[in-house]
Amino acid sequence: MDYIDKLKTGENEKNIIRNYDILVKNDLDTNLYQHSVNTLKYAAILAEKHDVSFKDYSRICIASVLHDYGKKLDIGQQREIVLKNKKEVKIKPGDLEIDALLHGFSGAFFIRDKLGIYDRKIIEAVKYHTTGKSDMNMVDKIVYISDKIEDGRQYEDIDYLREISLKNIDLCLLEVYKNNIIYIIKRNKSFYSQTFNIWNNICRLYGGFLDGPRR
Repeated sequence: MDYIDKLKTGENEKNIIRNYDILVKNDLDTNLYQHSVNTLKYAAILAEKHDVSFKDYSRICIASVLHDYGKKLDIGQQREIVLKNKKEVKIKPGDLEIDALLHGFSGAFFIRDKLGIYDRKIIEAVKYHTTGKSDMNMVDKIVYISDKIEDGRQYEDIDYLREISLKNIDLCLLEVYKNNIIYIIKRNKSFYSQTFNIWNNICRLYGGFLDGPRR
């Protein structure tokens, strides 16, 4: 847990993060735990680089270490939790059949109800870390991006995405979301029902005026 000592938070916040780190380590498999740690490490770098507030920095760290905690549950449990809380998440019936989406939605309600985390920014960042959402705030953006480009990930263009994440978080969001859409298309997978609304919103906000055209 040496990486927690290096976080730019107070000791109380570090102790909270340590407790969540232990929880994730005990409840998830080794690869998922390492991914959670990697996501937190990268998110902390982005949070510091983009000068977020002290409070949001702590939120980003907590959301990052817990973002995949919903995978502690089997798919049936995840779907049950989402259905129970369906008024609090944008889903259509077909979304419930996309297993890869459920852990984010269910995980948000799970950490709220089982861990007593009620901070809305943390809950929303966990809830939408896989799908993204319209009008993402800085906490949402950094958790979403860090999950996709943390140092354990390796795929084409990831070095470019990491490079721009340090320079322009909005351009990086656009490029990461685009990359994710292409990934889904190439694998003939179903889209989350809100995907293209989110993409259109990202383009509307950031697509027309950002410097640094795609290489």
